[in-house]
Amino acid sequence: MAIFYKKVQRPNPLDRTKVKWYPVLKSVGVLRTKELAKLMSDETTI
Repeated sequence: MAIFYKKVQRPNPLDRTKVKWYPVLKSVGVLRTKELAKLMSDETTI
């Protein structure tokens, strides 16, 4: 399963004159509880 993100430029917390790039997760949809449980059971040994 892929993880989608976008890059966001924000001020450096230690030095406000510089900037840093941070990844921010993107939502690609909503899963129902049963769909989530099925995906989890396929990927784990729980």
